[in-house]
Amino acid sequence: MDTALALRVALFGEPNPLGPMASMFEIDNPIPAVAQIGLDEDSFAGAAEVLLVEALVGSGRAERITSFRIGPSHSGLPLRLEWEAPRRFSNLEPKRRQIEGKLRI
Repeated sequence: MDTALALRVALFGEPNPLGPMASMFEIDNPIPAVAQIGLDEDSFAGAAEVLLVEALVGSGRAERITSFRIGPSHSGLPLRLEWEAPRRFSNLEPKRRQIEGKLRI
């Protein structure tokens, strides 16, 4: 749940309800850096996906990304992201998590 919360705060600008413990559940938002490059919408979505995979899988917060969609900018850049949580025990299937919202750039 902490990854979903961190992503909602970073990507959608939602308030973090954890108060003083908020810094424990932070993820950097790579999307503004991609937006500054000025890519077309298809390239923007691909670059954003690569950077989010690196942020989640590279940090160990996710086993893998199972679904990623960014809508067109005229719709306010809706994003849907689904991932598998890291496998903690070999005999348990990893849980799937997801978030949806409009990107904050």
